Amino acid sequence: MNALLSFILSISCVVPLLVGIAKWRTIKQEYYPFIVLMLAAFLTELIVGIADLKFGNQTIYIPVYNLYFLEEYILYMMLFKNCGIINNKRFVTLIVFGVIIQLLELSFTGKEDFLSMFWKHILLYSEIILSLIIFFLSVKQLSLQIFKDVGFAANPENFIATGTLLMKGYSILAFSFMAIGISHLSSVFSYNIFKFINPVCYLIFTWAIICIPRKPKY
Repeated sequence: MNALLSFILSISCVVPLLVGIAKWRTIKQEYYPFIVLMLAAFLTELIVGIADLKFGNQTIYIPVYNLYFLEEYILYMMLFKNCGIINNKRFVTLIVFGVIIQLLELSFTGKEDFLSMFWKHILLYSEIILSLIIFFLSVKQLSLQIFKDVGFAANPENFIATGTLLMKGYSILAFSFMAIGISHLSSVFSYNIFKFINPVCYLIFTWAIICIPRKPKY
């Protein structure tokens, strides 16, 4: 895929981010982690894209994405806690579990030291495991909306869960292909498809942010 096209598709997260910034002062605070997640995604893709297009550095994506994986996981856990999908105790447990999973992979995968692993090797298994947790909690989030007296098209949690299921579901599939040693060509093909799925997910997220209700006025 053309590098410029790939960059343009990757920063499509700027659309829900701009909508979120415009609505920041008026929306309920429990949805703030989701807006911050869009900011983290945008900064990640911007750094990686500029490093590739401007400086030809294609390896910077490894530490940047390793950091983003953990940021994304923590922000999703905060969102799920705020929306009542998990309680405070489970929130703390899952955060600690996520950090431990990344530390274990950094410590025991390969023969290099901790920092070298972070800078040179994508946290493949951590991303699969943490994405699975986000995926199943999104399933729970979507299923709980059935019992709420809110129309599907007006409920932001429906679209947050739907977009997340699509994005993380394909991410799990693509990373699993890499983990089990599918050919490099297949990995590149699945990654290119993911580039086109991302904008669809971010359009869904944009509508989700538009639907976030205003915080009550006191």
